[in-house]
Amino acid sequence: MKNNTKYLVTAALPYANNYIHIGHVAGAYLSPDIYVRYRKLKNDDVIFISGSDEHGTAIEMASIIEKITPQEIIDRYHFSNKKAFEDLGIQFDIFSRTSSEIHHKTAQEFFLNLYNKNILVKRSDKQLYSEKEKRFLIEQLAALDDDPLQAALLRFKKGFYGTHPYGASTLGEPDCLESFTEKEVFDWYRHKYVPNNMVIAVVGNFDLSKMKDVFLHQMGELIPQKVKPFKEDNFYPLSLRIVEQKDIQDNWMVIGYRAPSLFDVRGRTAFELLSNCLGGSMYSRLFLKVREELGLSYQVGSIYVPFIGSSFICAYAGFSYPFFEEIIQVFRKEFNNLVYMSATEFEETKNYTLGMYLSRFETVYSLSSMITFYERIGLGWEFPFKYQELIQGMSLEEALSIYSKHKGEGETLGAVVSSQIKK
Repeated sequence: MKNNTKYLVTAALPYANNYIHIGHVAGAYLSPDIYVRYRKLKNDDVIFISGSDEHGTAIEMASIIEKITPQEIIDRYHFSNKKAFEDLGIQFDIFSRTSSEIHHKTAQEFFLNLYNKNILVKRSDKQLYSEKEKRFLIEQLAALDDDPLQAALLRFKKGFYGTHPYGASTLGEPDCLESFTEKEVFDWYRHKYVPNNMVIAVVGNFDLSKMKDVFLHQMGELIPQKVKPFKEDNFYPLSLRIVEQKDIQDNWMVIGYRAPSLFDVRGRTAFELLSNCLGGSMYSRLFLKVREELGLSYQVGSIYVPFIGSSFICAYAGFSYPFFEEIIQVFRKEFNNLVYMSATEFEETKNYTLGMYLSRFETVYSLSSMITFYERIGLGWEFPFKYQELIQGMSLEEALSIYSKHKGEGETLGAVVSSQIKK
């Protein structure tokens, strides 16, 4: 006799901040997979659902540690874990992700249904202050220095910025974290993160009028406060050379120069294009010169880091110590040679840069983050859409003219080398 019962089987959603391991499989996925297989053998109507949880502090912490965006973190682990389940034979009917449109739409429907029925209750709770979490942050900060590239970049930033806040990790300094008290943390939070200074971006398929009602209900009683605009400082790089020995096997260096800030919109566009030409891909100048032609380094590239204030462009490489000075000279030469770029190379770089930029529009999470950020700093929520036009409209002549005004300013070097090397 056919069983007309429908079965929905769900399994825990793994956070997209790390790889799954055998403990995850044994503890959360093997049992439901066996049960689903049993139901299917009996020809029952069953569906097995799971997916990546892409919202959480752990993901943000992973992005801080690796110094990449949360979107890059979740894309990496979602697809890797999905393939791992497939290779293990765990047969989900649906393995989705919480950043998907259907998830957002369904979650909003659940929330608005409860909201419209006045089931939700607004209240304040006293939260715990955790010394354990403070210790976790201190340990994570220390772990940053265990990565040779990150350690070299930190030395570079120290040599470039000195005591300027940009010279420190976003997690702060160990002695500062050690000294924080519960009162100081909450006083700072109440002063900086008042709700009426927040910018909220909502991206997706939703009822705008209902969403407005939700925000008015939650925040309508707040008295707006005037937000001070961001201002650039008059900082100039210290231009130091910091080389430090550490107990590591690989040697890494970062050498860089002053660059336009976030608010110099055309300057920023030019430098992003030039950085990608210099070391943004496997077809970039540094890759072809340092790795393919000279064989001085296997891992080499460049990045442009635009801040609200003084910013920088830099090249990096892992290297064998005897090539230390030679790589520095090659880097300097390639930075100088950017002014000799052909029209064909520039157009290829523009296409690459535009492709990389447009990939950030593929998820509502990434898009809403960009909209919120640019609105908050004063460039306007429309800026992410205008930036595409800036890339397309930038001419080779303008890019090189901008670069010539900044070229060679504030040269700084940061490096870490093996403690086994005798200088």
